[in-house]
Amino acid sequence: MDWNSVSTEWEVDCFSRPVLKDGKKMWELCVTDANAVYRRVAQMKPTRVNSVVVQKILTIFIEESKVKPRVVRFYRKVMKNMLTVVLTSIK
Repeated sequence: MDWNSVSTEWEVDCFSRPVLKDGKKMWELCVTDANAVYRRVAQMKPTRVNSVVVQKILTIFIEESKVKPRVVRFYRKVMKNMLTVVLTSIK
């Protein structure tokens, strides 16, 4: 990966997938930079989708990246409250 091409503007999305595991939909947390060079995905069980788990995963993604985000955006209105809590606590 060319770390020089990775943007400091990141986009985060958290959503349920139509993939069933044990009869329940799986959830994914997706992170990408504005240039779509850096991409990470984490799967979560539906019972584990909460701000604490999402914060831990996002913190790991940030720590493992050589380029740290300055701006983090998200677009899914349904997840606004949880992602706002997560991003505020990571600052």
